[in-house]
Amino acid sequence: MSNLIETVKRYSKAFHTRDFETIRNLLHKNYRFKGPLMKMNGTEELIAFMENMPFECDEKNVRYVQDGNVVVKIFDTVFSKPFKDTVSMCEVLVFEGNRIKKCELFYDTAPFPKGGAEKAA
Repeated sequence: MSNLIETVKRYSKAFHTRDFETIRNLLHKNYRFKGPLMKMNGTEELIAFMENMPFECDEKNVRYVQDGNVVVKIFDTVFSKPFKDTVSMCEVLVFEGNRIKKCELFYDTAPFPKGGAEKAA
């Protein structure tokens, strides 16, 4: 398995355990995130979100595809709070050197609580 895929695995684990130091070490200084419900510019913006993360979840059925400096992670997110559901997702992570510079997340927002989707994701 490639070093970039291993980095994505470390990033995912750090996200779910709220390991901010590891997150800081894995992300590029110009990190950017884009998803269906939000955008973040920079590591500290991501960490601020993580500190107040309004949901609890885990991942299953994780698969990876790498093409050069891009890793695609395809997975199911199993939400346990504030709602229960499984949402299939695809995350595209672009690296510069050994650090994640850009992350774009794709998923259907329909399962998220109505009127509170921005709070739940």
